[in-house]
Amino acid sequence: MKKITCLILAFAALGASCARDVKPSERGDPGAARRVLVAARDSDFKRTLLDRTVAALGAKNYYFRIVGLDALPQEEDTSAYGAVVLVGTFMAGRLERGVVDYARAHPADPRLIVFYTQGAEAPPSAGAREAVKCDVITSASAADRVGPKAEALAALIRSRFK
Repeated sequence: MKKITCLILAFAALGASCARDVKPSERGDPGAARRVLVAARDSDFKRTLLDRTVAALGAKNYYFRIVGLDALPQEEDTSAYGAVVLVGTFMAGRLERGVVDYARAHPADPRLIVFYTQGAEAPPSAGAREAVKCDVITSASAADRVGPKAEALAALIRSRFK
């Protein structure tokens, strides 16, 4: 049993270390007053989620700068954004390090929103809630969950600009 547990943890760690960042992009009006910084890992689900979230908010009223989660520490000035959205993964009982590191470095940032995928549709885990003290949305990476989760994420982003 111990060998199986070690193998599962090793594969989970390998999967987490192979996670790729999204390709940097910009969407919307660079002159918009509503500016959103998104730092994310890449997957079909996460790309579709971000596409639908941008569509729900409208590219004319918002500006989105999308960077990889690993590139977030190099972002020179996050104060230019009204919302900071981190999109990552919860795997092997842990929220990925880039999300946790940023959240711990900015514990009282009211702009912060965390979205993470996990194996099953469930409320935020206790481990993730301990790691980040902000609004959190979770989802299984299932195609039928993209629409409702994009709407929930769009609503949280809208709330940062009221």
